[in-house]
Amino acid sequence: MSPRPYVRRQALALGALIAIAAVFDAAPLAVCVGIASMLWLLTMHGKYLRDVAATTSWIPDHREELDRVVAIDPLFTIVPATAFAALLLTGRLQPIVDVSAVHGIVSAMTPTAAVIWGSSLVDWYLILPRISGQLGSRPCRAAEEEELFPFPETWREVTRWWYIHRSIATLAFRLGLIFAAGALASSLSDLGLLAKLFGWTITFAFGGYAILTIWRGFTLSRQVKQAGHVKGIVGQTVVVKRPAGERHPWLFWRELPALQFDGRRYVVDVALESIQHTRAEPREGENLSRLPRFEKEVDSLELSDISALKLGHPKFFGCAGRCSGINWYCIENPRCFQTK
Repeated sequence: MSPRPYVRRQALALGALIAIAAVFDAAPLAVCVGIASMLWLLTMHGKYLRDVAATTSWIPDHREELDRVVAIDPLFTIVPATAFAALLLTGRLQPIVDVSAVHGIVSAMTPTAAVIWGSSLVDWYLILPRISGQLGSRPCRAAEEEELFPFPETWREVTRWWYIHRSIATLAFRLGLIFAAGALASSLSDLGLLAKLFGWTITFAFGGYAILTIWRGFTLSRQVKQAGHVKGIVGQTVVVKRPAGERHPWLFWRELPALQFDGRRYVVDVALESIQHTRAEPREGENLSRLPRFEKEVDSLELSDISALKLGHPKFFGCAGRCSGINWYCIENPRCFQTK
């Protein structure tokens, strides 16, 4: 979730794909993707500013600098590329036609890149201001204070939308690769024998990838039911324990291995694959002088093992009236928006 370099690279890649798509006879698609991308940026940036104003919070220097990166970079990448695509669309410049391989690949990957970049904007403008505590309420103080920010209002909703937008980006990436590979294979099928063999190889390889994607999409949808029935909410205090001999929920003939993490755990972060958590007790003591200021090393629980996660008691109280450093993304951490 670091704008520099990840979001910056995504904006650069999207601008390049928009320009290439326009050059290779996909100008209508390129213009639509460029306009939609900038409208999404304006929507998310406006939502962020309204949230900051509504909660009377502040924008610290280390956040404000990166806000400029996220908002201004597209003015030098996506906007010029879209303007260039518009020139090709109006006929003032002539596209390169009859290069079906490049046309098909960029037609598949350009909207894919837009969805991935748009997902990063949701992270930056919607999720991070909440889990960092910038908008007032802090997940590490969930036991003491109620959320007071606009939609998504609760830690449950924040976690739910975290899952939703990342699952959309993941699915878009997989489908984009499949369509791009299909376009390449189709274009090679009209050439010589070696090209046809290469094309068939790509077709079979990505046919397997398509089957894997469909299967993973099934398991993904099963796991992303988290979006509807969230378990492991950010800021929640949990215990992770599963006795030996427990059966798999739908492969009933399979026994699951024993699983246990020591002590009460604090949920720091979530992803499609796992939930990141860390021990709560060390951050609840009176003397924190020997501990690192902000927690970087966390444990992971695969979503396939989510049944081992139970609510823990008492709720984490280490941040009551102070910052214990249990959350790397805390707005008080000047390095919170850097990669760990």
